[in-house]
Amino acid sequence: MSFRKYKVIDLLIFTGLYLLLEFLISLAATRWFPEQPYIVSLMLPFLLLVMMRWDKWAGILALLSAPFYVLIYGGAGTRYLVFLLGNVGFMALLAFLLPIGKKKVRDSIFLTLCYVLIGFLSLELFRGLGAMIFEHAGVEIIWTFIWTDMLSLVFSLVVIFIARIIDGIFEDQKAYCFRKYRERQEEQAAANSMEEQE
Repeated sequence: MSFRKYKVIDLLIFTGLYLLLEFLISLAATRWFPEQPYIVSLMLPFLLLVMMRWDKWAGILALLSAPFYVLIYGGAGTRYLVFLLGNVGFMALLAFLLPIGKKKVRDSIFLTLCYVLIGFLSLELFRGLGAMIFEHAGVEIIWTFIWTDMLSLVFSLVVIFIARIIDGIFEDQKAYCFRKYRERQEEQAAANSMEEQE
């Protein structure tokens, strides 16, 4: 399988998983716990994972997840623009991730924590700006977005810190494929050496 095909399949899998799981969570939120003031969304952890795996290609999920999220929660027309702007703002996280390096972010607990927090705050800040522009909300709307999504932040931290310990999940996929290729080559060389000694 070519690397390009692998990337397409991986992006499709993560996008499909997000859409399915977010839909199931929305059913639980709207039918079982409709009075709950907090929202648990998988948008942030999925965006964080896909950005780590494919950097700018996370923009595909960012553009698809915003309208889908608003649609399944029955938002108004301007809410689509608010969440789209939020997700576009999230993509600014690349400015933090790429100069530092994905491996450093993945290997450091502190940098992983910063990655999640900056992603969360970028999302909420730009949603707030979107609400101020398109819905004429006051600046306090930013705090409202942060407060209502606090459970999603906690959930995202749990997901990302679990993903850190699973091989290849929270890792740049080009680096991961090269690493796996080198490991296979080393294993093959070791096996060949043992055969020669026998």
